[in-house]
Amino acid sequence: MASDMNNTETFNRKTLSGDAPELTPLIEAEITAGAGSLEQKTWSLGRAVTLIGRSRHAHIRVDGDDIESIHAALLNTGDAIVLADPASRYGIYCGNQKVKVRVLQPGEMFRVGSCLLQLDGPGGGPTARLDPAEVVRLTEPVRLADEQGQSWTARQVGVVIGSRPGCTVRLQHPDVLPLHAILTRVGCRTMVVSLVADRLVRINGEPAGIAPLATGDKLSIRPFTLAVTVGGEALRPEPAGSGEQDHRHEWQEATDRQTKTAPAATPPAARALPPANAAGEAPAQANAAPAPSAPPCTDPPAATQAAHPAGLPDVPADPAARGCDTDARLAQVQEQVLNSSKHLRQWHQQLEQYANGLIRRDAELTRRGERLDDLQKSLRQSEARIEQRSSELDQAQAALARQEEQYRARAGTLRQEREDLERENGRLLQQIDDLTVEQQRLYRRIEHLEARAPADPDPAGRDSRRRRWWPLG
Repeated sequence: MASDMNNTETFNRKTLSGDAPELTPLIEAEITAGAGSLEQKTWSLGRAVTLIGRSRHAHIRVDGDDIESIHAALLNTGDAIVLADPASRYGIYCGNQKVKVRVLQPGEMFRVGSCLLQLDGPGGGPTARLDPAEVVRLTEPVRLADEQGQSWTARQVGVVIGSRPGCTVRLQHPDVLPLHAILTRVGCRTMVVSLVADRLVRINGEPAGIAPLATGDKLSIRPFTLAVTVGGEALRPEPAGSGEQDHRHEWQEATDRQTKTAPAATPPAARALPPANAAGEAPAQANAAPAPSAPPCTDPPAATQAAHPAGLPDVPADPAARGCDTDARLAQVQEQVLNSSKHLRQWHQQLEQYANGLIRRDAELTRRGERLDDLQKSLRQSEARIEQRSSELDQAQAALARQEEQYRARAGTLRQEREDLERENGRLLQQIDDLTVEQQRLYRRIEHLEARAPADPDPAGRDSRRRRWWPLG
């Protein structure tokens, strides 16, 4: 199936005639991410639609919390490269401008989520000489109408068909993918492209990865069937019958034709039967041999029976007998074919049920995959928050360790100062003791001198002089 999505696009359409115009060749261009860095990557735009996202169905896979499964589409119209937003939630930006559909110029850059991409194309290519409004416009408007009467009209490239809110043609059903198909232009032809290789759309019952659209086509996306009108022409009416009824009617008509033509091949003389007697037997001639067992529809003439050699198997030589035998064999073959057709219809119904089950299972797997992507995104966000919180805790722990070292150094300094103060206090106490001893010695010396000196007529004055000159006393 993947071969339907590459550049060698084979249109499996029976409606294309041999004189249809040849397909416009796609222009050569490339997309580069991380230009000038060691992680630079380049992809070729060699297909009509190139998908960008983190899904396995994307041709250019980029990862990021703000990048969706299918985030952007690059449309190669044969004369330009068009950037289209397939109803993404985060959008596409060229510079600071959010774009829906934009014709890219060689060297122009655009941003998908947090990923910056650049278009690399031939300088002075066809894009520079075209009007962007004409490039994004379809050659003719395309109208899609479902069986309930609802219709959509597409006038430019990038129209998305799917079940996601925001799709231009939104078909709400579990079997329809969020992004199922997209309308684009290759040259002058309007094309429909399946966005998932294993879930192709059907054009007139034929699966197609990419196919042109024409008025009267039936675009099938299970369980929807959309009637296509290109250029405003009226829709062609539905055929009188379809599917198994058409085959049954064709077979009944063919059987009726065969039944009608079989008696016409019998000569008129063979239908002229001789009259039967009372016993129900045909009258025999006098010189005729005994007649063999007659066919159920007529009795052979006696002359023919006489001419039959003995010892050989009975073969009806009469044209009427041969015609009757042919009718019996034809009826038997018809019954066998009807039984086979009945079995084939039963097998077809079983295969349809099995295919519907596979489609539903694939849709469920796709939804589960998207749910898993969302859970993985939430998990990555939680891991980022945990890492950020862990980094903050590590920084706080390092700050606490530094403060602890500072406190320990300060405590050591304080202990050293306390020891110094204690030593200084001891020294001062020793000096006080020494001064006290010296004071007592001086007191004794004074008393000794006073004892040897004549009596002082003014004892009060003596005491005041003592207090003035010896304050320690």
